[in-house]
Amino acid sequence: MDLLFLAGGSVFEVNLREKALNGYKALIKLNENFIADITLAAFRKSRYIKKIYVAAPPDIKRYLNAGHYDEFIQCDGNMLDNVMFTITGGRIDKTKKIIISSCDLPFLTSAAIDNFAGFCLNSKFEAIYPVVTKKVYDLKYSAAPRTWFKCHDETYTGGNFISITPEVILKNIEIIKNIYSDRKNPLKLASILGFKTLIKYQAGLLTKKHVEDVAESIIKTPCFGFVSEFSEIVMDIDKIGDYSVALGIYNK
Repeated sequence: MDLLFLAGGSVFEVNLREKALNGYKALIKLNENFIADITLAAFRKSRYIKKIYVAAPPDIKRYLNAGHYDEFIQCDGNMLDNVMFTITGGRIDKTKKIIISSCDLPFLTSAAIDNFAGFCLNSKFEAIYPVVTKKVYDLKYSAAPRTWFKCHDETYTGGNFISITPEVILKNIEIIKNIYSDRKNPLKLASILGFKTLIKYQAGLLTKKHVEDVAESIIKTPCFGFVSEFSEIVMDIDKIGDYSVALGIYNK
């Protein structure tokens, strides 16, 4: 599988911005390493990841280890604009599943990537999103708060990458924009999936399978929520509290 690595995002929280070179999330430093390089190194070690495309503004390139990626794609839009620019640029096969990832996963491992990518390569589903249960996440990273989606069967939080066929994105860009903008608001996400879904969510009756079925009906594509036992696919750095937790673990 190929990887589209999104490294152009800015840090908006003032206290965390002080830890990011030029204000870029990719250039948050943990000890002597930039967070983007830490994350890229894990993907580079994966046995399933073939070609790695980094999409980011040009001034980020000189800070990254060139051995960690295959091609740098210069783009300076928001996340979805950069995705669209890359997948329509002729570099990536639009008919084969790729992984799209954020750049700020300080504890990501190749084992966690292989666990997810191996499933995706052998799966009929064309849109696969990894989730982690609260029980699994709290075993390692309970000090770093998350946005939780409470279902009848479990309580989940979403990972920081997705496996998807680029053609699916092109056909569903407007609904994807809405889902992305409301990704940290479970009620809004449920409402995008329909009134019945919202009622079930509020009543505590919603299941992962129901969400998968509704998502599939909306984008006309087989969808699946992959439950991972690797909580490092979730632990990212959005706020200064996340940074403090990550730095504390690194220093240990």
